[in-house]
Amino acid sequence: MRKIINLMFNKYNVMRYGIDFMGYIITDPSKLSFHHLIIPEEDGGLERIENGALLMRRAHDYLHIIEHTDRPIYEAIRAEMILINFEGKIEMDRIIRINYLLKMYEEKHKEDTTEKGLILIKADFKNRFLNRVNPWDSENTA
Repeated sequence: MRKIINLMFNKYNVMRYGIDFMGYIITDPSKLSFHHLIIPEEDGGLERIENGALLMRRAHDYLHIIEHTDRPIYEAIRAEMILINFEGKIEMDRIIRINYLLKMYEEKHKEDTTEKGLILIKADFKNRFLNRVNPWDSENTA
């Protein structure tokens, strides 16, 4: 992993729940990527802790699809991730809000396809922590 990802991995204690900033299960920490939150890379945004979110590659790809197809939902997700970054930890209430926004997007765009006619929202995009467990289970809130 790149140095910034290692620093963020430790700072945000992502293994507390074993999830990234969007609630995707971390199956392999070497597959974490850095998403620019405040200043995009193309606008000169640096890979700095205060400018980023840790995302599994699948989540990162999905977030960019959302960014290009539904800007208001993207901005709401981005705002939650900025707060995770600002607070310095992943908390379940933020992940619940992000999951709600993702479900809104999935309902709104469930019939959408790519230019090649493929389904826009892959089944794998829905494979998130909150879709697999109850967040209020005592084992998950320790």
